[in-house]
Amino acid sequence: MQHMNFPTSLRSFLLAQGRLLHPAYRYGFLALLAVLLLFSVSWRLRLPPSYPYDRNGDLVVSLLLIINHLAFQFRWRPSVTIVLRLLAIGCIVFAFWYFWSLGFGRR
Repeated sequence: MQHMNFPTSLRSFLLAQGRLLHPAYRYGFLALLAVLLLFSVSWRLRLPPSYPYDRNGDLVVSLLLIINHLAFQFRWRPSVTIVLRLLAIGCIVFAFWYFWSLGFGRR
């Protein structure tokens, strides 16, 4: 049985290149996500102080989608790709924790 070097296998995992979608999709979806983020920020800034529900969930989702889209649908230098993909994975973990704590933390 051959053992893989952990840093090399992690690096190859983080640098794995999937099939890129058509540029119209990549840039169009990035523009759509940017509009979603701007709407989320605008909505958040206009909320009254008495708003009783979650104020940040849409921002969490918007940022998660943008970072994941940038990390996995665009080509970057290897060092930038690794940082973006680690950030994307971290955002996914944070979003799960955030929404889990909203649902179960208040019981």
